[in-house]
Amino acid sequence: MLLFLFACTTPSSDLTLDDTVPYVDGEVLVQVDGDFVDADAVQHENDLEEEDGIDAINVRRFRVPEGRTVRSVVEKLSGDHRVAFAEPNLLVRRLADPYRGYQWNLDQINVPEAQTYGTGSGIVVAVLDTGVKKNGPDGISHLLSGYDFYNGDSDPTDGDGHGTFVAGTINQKTGNGVGVEGIAPGASILPVKVMSDEGYGDINAIANGLVWAADQGAKVANLSLGSAYPSSTLENACLYAHDKGMVVVAASGNEYASKVSYPAAYESVIAVGAVGRGGSRSPYSNTGTGLDLVAPGGDMSADVDGDGYADGILQETIESGSWTYTFWEGTSMASPHVAAAAALVMAQGVSDPDEVYDILTGTRSEEHTSELQSPCNLVCRLLLEKK
Repeated sequence: MLLFLFACTTPSSDLTLDDTVPYVDGEVLVQVDGDFVDADAVQHENDLEEEDGIDAINVRRFRVPEGRTVRSVVEKLSGDHRVAFAEPNLLVRRLADPYRGYQWNLDQINVPEAQTYGTGSGIVVAVLDTGVKKNGPDGISHLLSGYDFYNGDSDPTDGDGHGTFVAGTINQKTGNGVGVEGIAPGASILPVKVMSDEGYGDINAIANGLVWAADQGAKVANLSLGSAYPSSTLENACLYAHDKGMVVVAASGNEYASKVSYPAAYESVIAVGAVGRGGSRSPYSNTGTGLDLVAPGGDMSADVDGDGYADGILQETIESGSWTYTFWEGTSMASPHVAAAAALVMAQGVSDPDEVYDILTGTRSEEHTSELQSPCNLVCRLLLEKK
């Protein structure tokens, strides 16, 4: 039976049962006024099988006998003078985040089903970006203390919004009834500021930040940044992180090019391109040799479902210094989908970065050529394979 009720729903003794009320089939919860003799009598007279109980509040959970309905048993027990109340074992669900319906990207990679297996608990994801701003109305689920390698201090606060958006895609608070959701809300974010508030950085800061994050025990790193030019320093830093047990994920670039940017192009890095809502490669997304996966990155020129909003990726971040929910597009938005998926896999006990890579790339759609490898069922399928 589906979960239809909000977590704040309170059972009522005068609840009218009908087909729209969701409850566990074949179970009732009963509190009897009186002693154990009365409780046992009620149980036997109604041919109920006790499953367990909550002794502190004198509530028993009974199994309804075959051939009888929950509704009929509740109605009969409610008329018994010895029964304080009888009610179905109602189903509940977590609070819905109000803008979740606009996050088509989460459905495209089957995040709801993936999260039934886990949410990334125990995994630290380093976000190497413009930093992360804390204390938003929605906020990051688990934000650790990080470091600013661009300015050389211990305050990795984001003044641009890019890093905060990326971190939210991975680890936005989920089920709190506010804003939007994240893919791996059980994981933790290690903010590593390697770029200025104008979105520029340098190889020294990025390489230092990656090595530091690996030494801090981060298991996944997301780099939604890139350059057309290779760097031996950064390549060595990526290899160092990989050898320390870190899955390094990077954006392929937004230059409409047939060549993947760096560091995504390095062998030790998972290169991620972008697709739109329909699953086709977004026109801006770099492709070519070295592309490992594509993930939702959005297309602000389209509105496939006609909801009045462009088909970008929706997340909480800051724009012009103020908190907002906004739609962005780019391989920067696609990369954290894969970083979050890596966190979900590693939380299932997979510790080898190469094995994580094999699992992730094993979800690529066979319908596409090697130039466009689509993980349409990325999160869900990889976890199902591990079960």
